Amino acid sequence: MAGHSHTHPQKRTLQTTLLFTMLLLFVIVYNRNLIAKEIYPDYVTQKVSNEKLNRPVNVQYINAAMDTLKNGYLVTISGKDTKSELFSSVNQKDKTYAYAGLVFIENNYPFIYHIALPSGNHPGGLVRDSFETYIGSRNVSGFGIYKLPLTQSQVGSMQQIIKELYQQGVSYDSHYRLDTDKEMYPAEFVYKALTRATKNDKFIAYTKAGPYTFISVDNLFLRPKNQEIYTAVFQ
Repeated sequence: MAGHSHTHPQKRTLQTTLLFTMLLLFVIVYNRNLIAKEIYPDYVTQKVSNEKLNRPVNVQYINAAMDTLKNGYLVTISGKDTKSELFSSVNQKDKTYAYAGLVFIENNYPFIYHIALPSGNHPGGLVRDSFETYIGSRNVSGFGIYKLPLTQSQVGSMQQIIKELYQQGVSYDSHYRLDTDKEMYPAEFVYKALTRATKNDKFIAYTKAGPYTFISVDNLFLRPKNQEIYTAVFQ
């Protein structure tokens, strides 16, 4: 009996140690996602099976890129799906990228503010995604990170402008107009955030095609004096 009673505490100690170790590993591996979920209820993790993220080289691209991010950086993404090809096709000079968003570090975590396209039951509009979710989504084939020629004051102004738009709620603009703030398309959102923060309507150039005037993604990342920080094409 003495030996039997001595074994149970050992088993309990071993089980407790194993449980603690497993929990600790879980927290370490998913720390970013856990923090983001606690702070931002609308944060969405990548739940869909994504073969791209199973390749170590692509994970390395994402991790290396995250280390470069700073407030106000422009992030562009490309895709091989039909919608991405349509958006990139309107670029006049460089058709590499289809969408763009702006980076802000909140509670030491990088988020991308951008206009999402309608998908499934989601109507689209201004959203805040983690950097990993934004560039790691299944249809994304590559991305770029650019530093814009902005002062710290302008970056701060832009952050406040975006927060106000986010709180108000901005829908996706399927008509691609520039005369309303209630609805916007991806490049338009970035354009308006930048021009208002800099108080310069000419900070980003327009694209004109026949009677139409619009903002294309290459108007954003090809802007003079931009600094290319990081680019990658997923394998």
